[in-house]
Amino acid sequence: MSVDLPAFRYLKRPIGPPMLCKTLDVVPDDERMLASVKLDGWRAFASIADQMTELRSREGHAITAVPYLITALGELAEPGTILDGELVDRARPRQLRRTNTLLASQRPHVPTDANPPLTFAAFDLLFHNYTDLRDWPLHERLTRLAALVQDARERGLAALGSAPSTRPLVLAVEHRPSSAAFAEEMLATGEEGVVVKLRDSRYVHGSRTGWWRYKPQDTIDARCTAIARPRGRTTGPASSLAFELDGGATGQVSSGLSAAEREHAAAHPGEYVGRLLELAHHGIETSGALRHPVYRGVRDPADKATRDPAPSLRRRTVNEAALARANSGTSGKRRNYRAMKDPKLIESLESLRAKRGDAYERCLERGSNDPAGDLHAALEEAARRGLDV
Repeated sequence: MSVDLPAFRYLKRPIGPPMLCKTLDVVPDDERMLASVKLDGWRAFASIADQMTELRSREGHAITAVPYLITALGELAEPGTILDGELVDRARPRQLRRTNTLLASQRPHVPTDANPPLTFAAFDLLFHNYTDLRDWPLHERLTRLAALVQDARERGLAALGSAPSTRPLVLAVEHRPSSAAFAEEMLATGEEGVVVKLRDSRYVHGSRTGWWRYKPQDTIDARCTAIARPRGRTTGPASSLAFELDGGATGQVSSGLSAAEREHAAAHPGEYVGRLLELAHHGIETSGALRHPVYRGVRDPADKATRDPAPSLRRRTVNEAALARANSGTSGKRRNYRAMKDPKLIESLESLRAKRGDAYERCLERGSNDPAGDLHAALEEAARRGLDV
């Protein structure tokens, strides 16, 4: 996939999908790496050309709901500039829901005091004044980005804000040497995590080599209240599990449920409804709702007394293997497809063939980083079992 930016169609190396991250279990103290806050918004390319300025999503779709950001970016830099960044709601930190609502609307957002503007947070510079920077080391691209923003600030560009109390429409994301202390600082301020990158990494479209994300997950118990049936375009025996937390907040979880588990839940609701679900999550909203709940398992309520009543207060144990991989940039271990049951193996094969979904993402983020090799290993196991795949 390539992102169609009209002013850059002449390039021999087209603008492809954005560079991506693997998952990191621990943030290393390593000056060979740079860390920045992990923002909670929409990934986007900003293209500044002679005749137009555009915002494009990671899939290449035009983003038109925030014309004030397009105007601000057009004033930021010379034509021939491409920025990689995130469209975020910094007026209300970690409010992804409002960002989604505004950007998905067909009507342009008109900011007010009660409905403030979104921000384009730039964390990389791919082109500047038609100079291709993608083969430059990351730290040099960031130096050029910081100089570009500082120059615009000195020119009095209103979108950048003239005082610390003025919230900018465009900002350059700060990077600093990677450290566990920085990660803890960001989490303490309410951010969802950090991104860690090799200081000398090149920008390779679609690659996950040299960039990591760290988003710690806590776990919580929730009582399953129902098996949610598919509606609309959703197909299958069950779409999600409905749950209720001790505080009364409710929700549904579908992430983490395999096709086999959905079938089992639909056929045996009594083994789920009334029992405790163990859910991983990325924090709790002010409403009490979980952010990005992920199903981890089910058990009888009688087991609850054996659980840690305050998992969020536990000290995290350093994963030495993850730390070594982060420092060396090497890949992880291939999944054990022989140990999978048939439905899970077939589901993994489908994901690896489609180059999307749980098995494919897991291979890139926490596994071997070799989807073709994983697919070969899974096919060999399927053939050994005589499965028709």
